[in-house]
Amino acid sequence: KPAVAPCHSALADYIDSDIAFVVDSWDDATTWPHDPRVAYRTLRRQIDWSSLCTAYQRAYECYRNQPEDYRQMAETALQRMAQHCSLHTAGAQLQHLLEQLREKSAV
Repeated sequence: KPAVAPCHSALADYIDSDIAFVVDSWDDATTWPHDPRVAYRTLRRQIDWSSLCTAYQRAYECYRNQPEDYRQMAETALQRMAQHCSLHTAGAQLQHLLEQLREKSAV
């Protein structure tokens, strides 16, 4: 399915308008959880509520009125996610990492 999601650091590798109804967000200063000093030393991405509502409306309208566009977004999402995090992709990356570690330990 096409996503309704922000494109921030955790999702920037794969979220864009080809596979998602992108939600606006902005940097917001905050504290680390459980920091007793309550020191503002990090940022979080704050979701823009209006943009979130608009993205859901766009997704619904696309699904109802442009089913071919919605289907294409869904197919593109499946392909993108398979390239990014399928078992095959993750296995190949893990195998590469293990080979590098084996080579370094042999030296």
